[in-house]
Amino acid sequence: MSVALELGMYLVLAAAGQDQSVTYQAASLPAGAPGYFSRNGLPPVRGVLTLTAHGLTFRSPSGSVLLNYQTIPGHELMGSSQRPASYARLAYTGKLGSRVSYVFRINDGVFETADPGGLPGMLAQALFEPVPSNPAYGIANAVTATGVTRQLSHSAYADTLYALFGKPARPVGLVGPRGIRMGDLAEYVRPRDSVALDPVHIISQDQLRHAFAHELGHRWEQREMGRVDSILGDVLAVGDPDRYGYGSRAEHRAEAIAFAVHFLQSTMADASSDGLDLLEHYEFLVPGTRAMVRYLVLLPTYRRHPLRASLSIQQGPSPLVQ
Repeated sequence: MSVALELGMYLVLAAAGQDQSVTYQAASLPAGAPGYFSRNGLPPVRGVLTLTAHGLTFRSPSGSVLLNYQTIPGHELMGSSQRPASYARLAYTGKLGSRVSYVFRINDGVFETADPGGLPGMLAQALFEPVPSNPAYGIANAVTATGVTRQLSHSAYADTLYALFGKPARPVGLVGPRGIRMGDLAEYVRPRDSVALDPVHIISQDQLRHAFAHELGHRWEQREMGRVDSILGDVLAVGDPDRYGYGSRAEHRAEAIAFAVHFLQSTMADASSDGLDLLEHYEFLVPGTRAMVRYLVLLPTYRRHPLRASLSIQQGPSPLVQ
């Protein structure tokens, strides 16, 4: 059974493992919930998720809109059985220190918050229509793809990765037809000692950089397995079955390496304690990120990192996803 509320919102309960309808009062709509949004498997970004009569948005502190869904009015949905729609599902909960954290799956990402207010009920019920926010195509086409990979591989970011993990013998190339058919956005080709990328299907520069760090992480692990074992040997497995790295130790480790690099790069200008709190949210999504950050921050590349002293002494167990 479906229910059209007085604000015109069409609500259907879609909580994890359930499929039934309930009535929910429009007056219970919260103004917003602080938390962290991880889009397309990338590291989490701090911001506020807001649910109104018009839809669902997530804004970062800088004002960037990372998520934008419109609520589907009940009368419009009932008029079209083919209308595409998305649910915001409560996927799982876990512990962040002494706090319970709630993770909601929202189409192309997850929203994690320890302060959901009324969102567990509302987000599990609301039916949304996505407002196109992902580009229809990747950041390159067949003509420009080689130039995009060349620019990345000669950037200051690439130099940082090479200093941390070593530089492949061959230049960065493009994912071949077989890899594209398999949906691979990036590969480490061990026989050639080369990284291949697919900027035709990669949708953002952030995703391109993350994929590059991930594949160089594979290369580093294969060449320094004992070292990586000493860093990540005791971390918990990825608990989210929909997150990249679930069920694969090699992919999990490469993700932890890429997450760690992202954290250290994004906090280079942040000396506040908020950075340490942010790291716990990285760790919550990809266990092992914290251990890898503590290792990498002690290398010469990050000798001037503002959080180096704090990270070198910070202790604590990995959060358990239940």
